[in-house]
Amino acid sequence: MGAENLGIRLMGYAMANMLIEAVTSLILLVLAFALLNILRFRNTRRALRYALFGFYLAAVYSIVGLPTVQFLTFDATLNLIPFIPMKEDLRNSVLNVILFVPLGFFLPYLWNRYRRMGETLLVGFCATLAIELGQLLTYRVTDINDILTNFAGCIAGYLLFRIYFLFKGGRIHTTGKSADLWIILGTVFTVMFFPQPIAASFLYKLT
Repeated sequence: MGAENLGIRLMGYAMANMLIEAVTSLILLVLAFALLNILRFRNTRRALRYALFGFYLAAVYSIVGLPTVQFLTFDATLNLIPFIPMKEDLRNSVLNVILFVPLGFFLPYLWNRYRRMGETLLVGFCATLAIELGQLLTYRVTDINDILTNFAGCIAGYLLFRIYFLFKGGRIHTTGKSADLWIILGTVFTVMFFPQPIAASFLYKLT
């Protein structure tokens, strides 16, 4: 019974930590995008779409375990052999594909420039490469298979957008500037690297 109670407590503690992480991320990103809307976007509907994209990017940042100002170390654990480990961990490979499907969809949906497949796939490849390089500053493994599966997810997301685009009869119009993408990426990185872990750590101490 004691072990069972301990397991329940640990599960509750983990869930509380996840909730704290999510709430602090959400609050800080809402404030950041509200400020960006005032200073740059000046279009509430567009800002809401950008914010949704930003929430997705923040979730990816958290899921893949990118470094933060409080947890920063160098650990060059590499796997440069493609495909073989993927067969041993099919579930993780599928999840890696799914993780990047929204990226392949969001880019052409939000910006006309990324209606060209090459533009979207270039950003997708650079994004997954940046993640794997960033994991050199954590205790996670930098794995070429993650690059391959994430890139496959980006392709799948782009193809889903093309199907949606045809279904809508090509009537998807955007007015966003392509430079907004880099502002969003910079904002999410800044929030998730600096204030979010500090705010979450402060709330941990209060619980």
